[in-house]
Amino acid sequence: MRNRIALAFFILALIAFTAFHFLPWSKTSDRTSWELWKVVASPLGMRPIPDAGFLMSSLLFVSSPLLVGVFRRSALALWGTRVMSLLALACLSGALAYLVAMELVPLKPNAGGYVLVAAQILHLAGSFIARIDRLPAGPPP
Repeated sequence: MRNRIALAFFILALIAFTAFHFLPWSKTSDRTSWELWKVVASPLGMRPIPDAGFLMSSLLFVSSPLLVGVFRRSALALWGTRVMSLLALACLSGALAYLVAMELVPLKPNAGGYVLVAAQILHLAGSFIARIDRLPAGPPP
């Protein structure tokens, strides 16, 4: 039952991540995340930590709903996903908070930024709700 709830959280995180791509990123313009990739791809816009966090979280959002069966059997896969999800949340929300607090970018986050952080939180919650099926103790058959 807990793994089905975790699957629901993973699917909600994937839906929020998909919605992030179509929502406006800032209050000052109607640019979506598709236009932000032009900034990331330019040599002047390269920021390795938030970009790596975004790419890692993209991989987690897409693969986690498909890996719930693997999480039931592998503690290493589940704990690896938990650690990577926590790191991605720290990288992206930390970078977002830093850019807004230091006013390095004239962009103030709008729905797009908040939905991305909400997707990260939903994914992290889903990874901590998922559990590993324990094999019964006793001699092997």
